[in-house]
Amino acid sequence: MWPTALLLSLLGAVSSPGPAPATGSVHGIVVDSAPGWLRQEMTQLTQGSGRWMVGNEPFRSENEPWDHYGMEWSWGLGRLSVKGRLYAIKDGKEVGTLWEYRLFWHPGDRKATVEQFGADGSFGSGYLTPAENGATSLDQTVHSPDGTSFRVGHHARFDGGVRLIQSLRWIGGKWEKQRDYAWRRAP
Repeated sequence: MWPTALLLSLLGAVSSPGPAPATGSVHGIVVDSAPGWLRQEMTQLTQGSGRWMVGNEPFRSENEPWDHYGMEWSWGLGRLSVKGRLYAIKDGKEVGTLWEYRLFWHPGDRKATVEQFGADGSFGSGYLTPAENGATSLDQTVHSPDGTSFRVGHHARFDGGVRLIQSLRWIGGKWEKQRDYAWRRAP
């Protein structure tokens, strides 16, 4: 049997400077995890079915023919992270997953981290921070398969059963608004 202190240190559960963490459990061992604001965010994302839907009417094009987008969130191992995916819907049928996500508290960086993996081979990584009135801000760099990269951001907040998200792109040294979405909970 492993001594509890050794197990906790192997799992990264020894407290270190930073925001006061909430706790999770892995195999009955309580470990440091996300601060309260991030645990609340993860709980809201996964609540109910963990599914969210939004129409794509304003942005539909030849390159983006989808009628709707869906997101689905579920808890990761030990309820210490959430896993998500963004998928496209055409004619009432799911067409395929476009992005996979992982949102977690990085124990080394002591930051809420988002990593995303695109169906085209793109990879994004960045940090989620709390903003005013329970909102969050994401600042992320996306690396494309051709070797280029770009910086994107999202401001998000919950308003009842709606998740309002504004996407941004870093262009010419400043953030430029891209799109606004009002995601609704789905059964």
